Amino acid sequence: MSWFSNWLSRPPRFKAAADEYLSVSLAECCPEMQKYTRYRMERYVYPFIGQQRIHRITPMQIIRCIQTYEQDAPSQARRLLQVVSGVYRYAKVQGWCRYNPAEGLGIALKPYTYKGFSFIPPQDMPEFLAAVDTHTNIDAAALTAFWLIVYTAVRRGEAVNAAVDEFDFERRLWTIPAKRMKMRRPHVVPLAPPVCRLLQAWLAERKRIGISNSLLFGGIGGHRPLHVITQAGWRGRMTIHGLRKVFSTHAHESGRWSVDAIELQLAHVIPGVRGVYNKAYLLDERRRLMVWYAHEIQHWRKIGAGIPQCRRINGS
Repeated sequence: MSWFSNWLSRPPRFKAAADEYLSVSLAECCPEMQKYTRYRMERYVYPFIGQQRIHRITPMQIIRCIQTYEQDAPSQARRLLQVVSGVYRYAKVQGWCRYNPAEGLGIALKPYTYKGFSFIPPQDMPEFLAAVDTHTNIDAAALTAFWLIVYTAVRRGEAVNAAVDEFDFERRLWTIPAKRMKMRRPHVVPLAPPVCRLLQAWLAERKRIGISNSLLFGGIGGHRPLHVITQAGWRGRMTIHGLRKVFSTHAHESGRWSVDAIELQLAHVIPGVRGVYNKAYLLDERRRLMVWYAHEIQHWRKIGAGIPQCRRINGS
Protein backbone atom coordinates (compact mmCIF):
# COMPACT_ATOMS: atom_id res chain seq x y z
CA MET A 1 0.00 0.00 0.00
CA SER A 2 1.40 3.42 -0.97
CA TRP A 3 1.92 6.26 1.46
CA PHE A 4 -1.02 8.06 -0.18
CA SER A 5 -3.35 5.12 0.47
CA ASN A 6 -2.17 4.98 4.06
CA TRP A 7 -2.84 8.69 4.39
CA LEU A 8 -6.39 8.31 3.02
CA SER A 9 -7.18 5.42 5.39
CA ARG A 10 -6.09 7.24 8.53
CA PRO A 11 -8.79 7.81 11.17
CA PRO A 12 -10.40 11.25 10.78
CA ARG A 13 -9.94 14.19 13.06
CA PHE A 14 -12.39 14.34 15.95
CA LYS A 15 -14.45 17.22 14.51
CA ALA A 16 -14.97 15.46 11.19
CA ALA A 17 -16.02 12.26 12.96
CA ALA A 18 -18.32 14.17 15.30
CA ASP A 19 -19.98 16.06 12.44
CA GLU A 20 -20.71 12.79 10.68
CA TYR A 21 -22.09 11.23 13.87
CA LEU A 22 -24.28 14.24 14.68
CA SER A 23 -25.75 14.31 11.19
CA VAL A 24 -27.07 10.82 11.90
CA SER A 25 -27.91 11.00 15.61
CA LEU A 26 -29.70 14.37 15.45
CA ALA A 27 -31.65 13.69 12.26
CA GLU A 28 -34.93 13.12 14.12
CA CYS A 29 -34.41 15.84 16.73
CA CYS A 30 -36.08 19.24 16.64
CA PRO A 31 -34.09 22.16 15.13
CA GLU A 32 -33.59 23.67 18.59
CA MET A 33 -31.90 20.52 19.92
CA GLN A 34 -29.74 20.20 16.80
CA LYS A 35 -28.57 23.80 17.03
CA TYR A 36 -27.93 23.62 20.79
CA THR A 37 -25.95 20.36 20.59
CA ARG A 38 -23.74 21.63 17.77
CA TYR A 39 -23.20 24.91 19.61
CA ARG A 40 -21.94 23.09 22.73
CA MET A 41 -19.54 21.01 20.65
CA GLU A 42 -18.25 24.07 18.80
CA ARG A 43 -17.82 26.08 21.99
CA TYR A 44 -16.45 23.55 24.46
CA VAL A 45 -15.10 20.48 22.66
CA TYR A 46 -13.72 21.33 19.23
CA PRO A 47 -11.32 24.05 20.47
CA PHE A 48 -9.58 21.40 22.63
CA ILE A 49 -9.65 18.21 20.56
CA GLY A 50 -11.42 19.00 17.29
CA GLN A 51 -8.30 18.86 15.11
CA GLN A 52 -6.73 15.80 16.71
CA ARG A 53 -6.99 12.33 15.18
CA ILE A 54 -9.85 10.61 16.94
CA HIS A 55 -7.87 7.50 17.92
CA ARG A 56 -5.14 9.51 19.65
CA ILE A 57 -7.30 11.46 22.10
CA THR A 58 -6.94 10.49 25.77
CA PRO A 59 -9.52 10.36 28.58
CA MET A 60 -7.68 13.23 30.32
CA GLN A 61 -8.12 15.49 27.28
CA ILE A 62 -11.83 14.72 27.12
CA ILE A 63 -12.50 15.31 30.80
CA ARG A 64 -10.76 18.69 30.61
CA CYS A 65 -13.25 19.75 27.90
CA ILE A 66 -16.20 18.58 29.94
CA GLN A 67 -14.98 20.15 33.17
CA THR A 68 -14.60 23.49 31.39
CA TYR A 69 -18.25 23.21 30.36
CA GLU A 70 -19.19 22.07 33.86
CA GLN A 71 -18.08 25.42 35.25
CA ASP A 72 -20.65 27.20 33.04
CA ALA A 73 -23.45 24.61 33.05
CA PRO A 74 -23.09 21.97 35.78
CA SER A 75 -26.53 20.51 35.03
CA GLN A 76 -25.62 19.85 31.38
CA ALA A 77 -22.04 18.55 31.67
CA ARG A 78 -23.04 14.88 31.73
CA ARG A 79 -25.17 15.34 28.62
CA LEU A 80 -22.22 16.78 26.73
CA LEU A 81 -20.10 13.84 27.88
CA GLN A 82 -22.79 11.51 26.51
CA VAL A 83 -22.52 13.21 23.11
CA VAL A 84 -18.74 12.78 23.05
CA SER A 85 -19.14 9.16 24.10
CA GLY A 86 -21.65 8.72 21.28
CA VAL A 87 -19.08 9.99 18.80
CA TYR A 88 -16.70 7.26 19.96
CA ARG A 89 -19.32 4.52 19.77
CA TYR A 90 -19.90 5.57 16.18
CA ALA A 91 -16.15 5.71 15.55
CA LYS A 92 -15.68 2.14 16.82
CA VAL A 93 -18.29 0.88 14.39
CA GLN A 94 -16.50 2.71 11.58
CA GLY A 95 -13.20 1.15 12.59
CA TRP A 96 -11.57 4.46 13.46
CA CYS A 97 -10.66 3.52 17.04
CA ARG A 98 -10.54 0.42 19.24
CA TYR A 99 -11.95 1.76 22.50
CA ASN A 100 -14.05 4.62 23.87
CA PRO A 101 -11.91 6.99 25.99
CA ALA A 102 -15.04 8.87 27.14
CA GLU A 103 -16.55 5.79 28.77
CA GLY A 104 -16.78 5.94 32.57
CA LEU A 105 -15.61 9.55 32.84
CA GLY A 106 -18.80 10.67 34.58
CA ILE A 107 -17.21 9.67 37.87
CA ALA A 108 -14.83 12.64 37.52
CA LEU A 109 -17.70 15.15 37.38
CA LYS A 110 -19.20 16.78 40.44
CA PRO A 111 -22.51 15.34 41.67
CA TYR A 112 -25.43 17.49 40.56
CA THR A 113 -28.89 17.58 42.10
CA TYR A 114 -31.64 18.99 39.91
CA LYS A 115 -33.29 21.86 41.77
CA GLY A 116 -36.31 22.31 39.53
CA PHE A 117 -37.27 25.48 37.72
CA SER A 118 -37.85 28.84 39.37
CA PHE A 119 -41.23 30.50 39.18
CA ILE A 120 -43.07 33.32 40.90
CA PRO A 121 -46.57 33.33 42.38
CA PRO A 122 -49.25 34.99 40.22
CA GLN A 123 -49.42 37.98 42.56
CA ASP A 124 -45.87 38.89 41.53
CA MET A 125 -46.71 38.93 37.82
CA PRO A 126 -47.49 42.71 37.65
CA GLU A 127 -44.01 43.52 38.90
CA PHE A 128 -42.35 40.96 36.64
CA LEU A 129 -44.23 42.01 33.49
CA ALA A 130 -43.58 45.68 34.28
CA ALA A 131 -39.86 44.92 34.28
CA VAL A 132 -40.23 43.18 30.92
CA ASP A 133 -42.18 46.11 29.49
CA THR A 134 -39.69 48.75 30.61
CA HIS A 135 -36.24 47.17 30.95
CA THR A 136 -35.77 44.94 27.91
CA ASN A 137 -33.91 45.83 24.74
CA ILE A 138 -33.98 42.75 22.56
CA ASP A 139 -34.90 41.89 18.99
CA ALA A 140 -38.57 41.76 18.05
CA ALA A 141 -38.46 38.04 17.21
CA ALA A 142 -37.28 37.01 20.69
CA LEU A 143 -39.66 39.42 22.41
CA THR A 144 -42.66 38.23 20.38
CA ALA A 145 -41.76 34.59 21.09
CA PHE A 146 -41.59 35.45 24.79
CA TRP A 147 -45.06 37.04 24.79
CA LEU A 148 -46.45 34.12 22.80
CA ILE A 149 -45.29 31.82 25.59
CA VAL A 150 -46.72 34.14 28.25
CA TYR A 151 -50.17 34.27 26.65
CA THR A 152 -50.46 30.61 25.59
CA ALA A 153 -48.43 28.68 28.22
CA VAL A 154 -46.77 26.55 25.53
CA ARG A 155 -43.28 25.12 25.95
CA ARG A 156 -40.32 27.17 24.77
CA GLY A 157 -39.45 24.88 21.85
CA GLU A 158 -43.04 24.81 20.67
CA ALA A 159 -42.98 28.60 20.38
CA VAL A 160 -39.54 29.30 18.91
CA ASN A 161 -39.88 26.54 16.29
CA ALA A 162 -43.43 27.45 15.26
CA ALA A 163 -44.14 27.47 11.52
CA VAL A 164 -46.20 30.19 9.88
CA ASP A 165 -48.64 27.71 8.37
CA GLU A 166 -49.56 26.33 11.81
CA PHE A 167 -51.68 29.42 12.54
CA ASP A 168 -55.30 29.90 11.46
CA PHE A 169 -56.23 33.49 12.31
CA GLU A 170 -59.78 33.17 11.02
CA ARG A 171 -60.54 30.37 13.50
CA ARG A 172 -58.04 31.77 16.03
CA LEU A 173 -56.29 28.43 16.41
CA TRP A 174 -52.67 27.31 16.44
CA THR A 175 -52.20 23.64 15.59
CA ILE A 176 -48.82 22.25 16.62
CA PRO A 177 -48.05 18.97 14.78
CA ALA A 178 -47.30 15.81 16.71
CA LYS A 179 -43.66 15.71 15.60
CA ARG A 180 -42.96 18.93 17.49
CA MET A 181 -44.75 17.98 20.70
CA LYS A 182 -43.12 16.39 23.74
CA MET A 183 -45.76 13.64 23.87
CA ARG A 184 -45.82 13.24 20.06
CA ARG A 185 -49.50 14.19 19.88
CA PRO A 186 -50.88 17.19 17.94
CA HIS A 187 -51.83 20.12 20.15
CA VAL A 188 -54.47 22.74 19.35
CA VAL A 189 -53.94 26.10 21.05
CA PRO A 190 -56.80 28.64 21.10
CA LEU A 191 -55.56 32.17 20.42
CA ALA A 192 -57.11 35.09 22.28
CA PRO A 193 -57.56 38.33 20.29
CA PRO A 194 -54.47 40.03 21.88
CA VAL A 195 -52.33 37.08 20.75
CA CYS A 196 -53.66 37.33 17.19
CA ARG A 197 -52.83 41.04 17.13
CA LEU A 198 -49.37 40.33 18.54
CA LEU A 199 -48.63 37.73 15.85
CA GLN A 200 -50.09 39.75 12.98
CA ALA A 201 -47.90 42.69 13.98
CA TRP A 202 -44.89 40.36 13.99
CA LEU A 203 -45.80 38.94 10.57
CA ALA A 204 -45.77 42.47 9.18
CA GLU A 205 -42.41 43.14 10.83
CA ARG A 206 -40.82 39.88 9.60
CA LYS A 207 -41.89 40.79 6.07
CA ARG A 208 -40.38 44.26 6.47
CA ILE A 209 -37.00 42.91 7.63
CA GLY A 210 -36.91 40.20 4.98
CA ILE A 211 -37.56 36.94 6.85
CA SER A 212 -39.00 34.58 4.27
CA ASN A 213 -38.50 31.03 5.56
CA SER A 214 -41.29 28.84 6.93
CA LEU A 215 -40.42 29.35 10.61
CA LEU A 216 -42.44 32.09 12.28
CA PHE A 217 -39.42 33.54 14.06
CA GLY A 218 -36.89 32.74 11.34
CA GLY A 219 -35.00 30.08 13.31
CA ILE A 220 -33.99 31.96 16.47
CA GLY A 221 -32.27 29.95 19.20
CA GLY A 222 -34.37 28.44 21.94
CA HIS A 223 -32.47 30.47 24.54
CA ARG A 224 -33.56 33.84 23.14
CA PRO A 225 -36.85 34.20 25.09
CA LEU A 226 -34.89 33.55 28.29
CA HIS A 227 -32.79 36.62 27.52
CA VAL A 228 -35.94 38.69 28.02
CA ILE A 229 -36.13 37.49 31.62
CA THR A 230 -32.41 38.14 32.08
CA GLN A 231 -32.63 41.70 30.75
CA ALA A 232 -35.65 42.36 32.94
CA GLY A 233 -33.50 41.47 35.96
CA TRP A 234 -35.50 38.42 37.02
CA ARG A 235 -33.07 35.63 36.10
CA GLY A 236 -32.92 33.24 39.05
CA ARG A 237 -36.43 34.13 40.23
CA MET A 238 -38.32 33.30 37.05
CA THR A 239 -37.85 30.92 34.11
CA ILE A 240 -39.57 30.35 30.79
CA HIS A 241 -41.01 27.08 32.07
CA GLY A 242 -42.18 28.97 35.14
CA LEU A 243 -44.64 30.83 32.92
CA ARG A 244 -46.53 27.55 32.45
CA LYS A 245 -46.60 27.09 36.22
CA VAL A 246 -48.02 30.58 36.70
CA PHE A 247 -50.78 29.85 34.19
CA SER A 248 -51.61 26.53 35.83
CA THR A 249 -51.61 27.97 39.36
CA HIS A 250 -53.71 31.02 38.48
CA ALA A 251 -56.23 29.08 36.42
CA HIS A 252 -56.69 26.42 39.11
CA GLU A 253 -56.95 28.97 41.93
CA SER A 254 -59.56 31.00 40.07
CA GLY A 255 -62.07 28.16 40.38
CA ARG A 256 -63.54 29.08 36.99
CA TRP A 257 -62.20 26.25 34.86
CA SER A 258 -62.26 22.49 34.84
CA VAL A 259 -59.09 20.64 35.70
CA ASP A 260 -59.19 18.84 32.35
CA ALA A 261 -59.39 22.10 30.36
CA ILE A 262 -56.31 23.45 32.15
CA GLU A 263 -54.37 20.23 31.73
CA LEU A 264 -55.26 19.98 28.04
CA GLN A 265 -54.15 23.57 27.50
CA LEU A 266 -50.77 22.57 28.96
CA ALA A 267 -50.70 19.56 26.57
CA HIS A 268 -50.68 17.17 29.50
CA VAL A 269 -52.05 13.69 28.86
CA ILE A 270 -55.36 12.89 30.55
CA PRO A 271 -55.58 9.14 31.13
CA GLY A 272 -58.35 6.77 30.16
CA VAL A 273 -61.68 7.30 28.46
CA ARG A 274 -61.99 10.72 30.07
CA GLY A 275 -58.93 11.88 28.16
CA VAL A 276 -60.28 10.72 24.80
CA TYR A 277 -63.63 12.44 25.39
CA ASN A 278 -62.27 15.71 26.73
CA LYS A 279 -59.63 16.10 24.04
CA ALA A 280 -62.41 16.51 21.49
CA TYR A 281 -65.01 18.41 23.49
CA LEU A 282 -63.22 20.94 25.68
CA LEU A 283 -62.06 23.30 22.92
CA ASP A 284 -64.88 25.77 23.62
CA GLU A 285 -63.98 25.94 27.29
CA ARG A 286 -60.31 26.33 26.46
CA ARG A 287 -61.14 29.22 24.13
CA ARG A 288 -62.87 30.99 27.00
CA LEU A 289 -60.02 30.05 29.33
CA MET A 290 -57.39 31.66 27.11
CA VAL A 291 -59.47 34.81 26.55
CA TRP A 292 -59.80 35.10 30.33
CA TYR A 293 -56.07 34.53 30.85
CA ALA A 294 -55.19 37.16 28.23
CA HIS A 295 -57.36 39.64 30.14
CA GLU A 296 -55.53 38.69 33.34
CA ILE A 297 -52.16 39.34 31.71
CA GLN A 298 -53.29 42.72 30.42
CA HIS A 299 -54.61 43.55 33.89
CA TRP A 300 -51.27 42.58 35.42
CA ARG A 301 -49.45 44.82 32.95
CA LYS A 302 -51.70 47.76 33.81
CA ILE A 303 -51.04 47.26 37.51
CA GLY A 304 -47.32 46.93 36.83
CA ALA A 305 -47.26 50.22 34.96
CA GLY A 306 -47.86 51.95 38.29
CA ILE A 307 -44.98 50.27 40.12
CA PRO A 308 -42.02 52.64 40.75
CA GLN A 309 -39.00 51.99 38.54
CA CYS A 310 -36.67 51.22 41.43
CA ARG A 311 -38.85 48.26 42.40
CA ARG A 312 -38.97 47.02 38.82
CA ILE A 313 -35.20 47.09 38.45
CA ASN A 314 -34.46 45.44 41.77
CA GLY A 315 -37.30 42.96 41.57
CA SER A 316 -38.07 43.57 45.22
